[in-house]
Amino acid sequence: MLKELFDLSGKKILVTGASKGIGYAVALDLVKLGAEVYGFSRSEIKEQEILTYSNFHYIQGDMTSEEDRKSLLEKSPEFYDGVFLNAGASGSISPFHMVSENDLRDIFELNFFSPYLLLQDLYKNKKLKSGSSIVASSAIAGYLSTIATSAYSGSKGALNGAFRGISADLAKRKIRVNFVAYGYVDTDLLKNNNVSDEKKLFQPLGVPQPSEITGGVIYLLSQASKWVTGSTLVIDGGIGLRKVPFL
Repeated sequence: MLKELFDLSGKKILVTGASKGIGYAVALDLVKLGAEVYGFSRSEIKEQEILTYSNFHYIQGDMTSEEDRKSLLEKSPEFYDGVFLNAGASGSISPFHMVSENDLRDIFELNFFSPYLLLQDLYKNKKLKSGSSIVASSAIAGYLSTIATSAYSGSKGALNGAFRGISADLAKRKIRVNFVAYGYVDTDLLKNNNVSDEKKLFQPLGVPQPSEITGGVIYLLSQASKWVTGSTLVIDGGIGLRKVPFL
């Protein structure tokens, strides 16, 4: 019985942003667990290990493109047992008065509108199996007040609020919607924003590799979380324990 709770063999799971970072790490672990994984990303998958698995199916496309989202639906299986909406970006880390309108719209387009519209497309086209699980990648920055991250925090905050509402809408179909809120993770996003070692010290347990934090998503995609919806699993290395002026 315990093994069945976490059994994902044969389950059809969509992972967006699957070419690198957390998305790639989760997709790789899912295929190792026997799931049929459909990896969707605009960047080419350069890592070769996942491509050696016959149960991994790569679909290239941009989530912000309506045409690419339509193409994804056409290349999808009859239905998905789970979806990990992971694609996103931090955008410009700047004080709010220095954030341009274009930058603001771009970050909301990728972090909020795209996952919202993709999930809507999947639902309208009956691609979500009854009892399926949706996991959205969020961030501790969507909950904590931070300096110079208003655009990013706002986009994640919008995602959190909207998807909690979606979880209520989909509960009648026995479809679960949950979040994983990450702190610092050693990804390109962290490197591109030049986060200093001093700031990283605010995360008491340190900064993990993507491969070290896949368990939360796997739990939420499995039947072990059958009775969990509208909830947030925080994986932040303890940064939320401190009242910090920045993340």
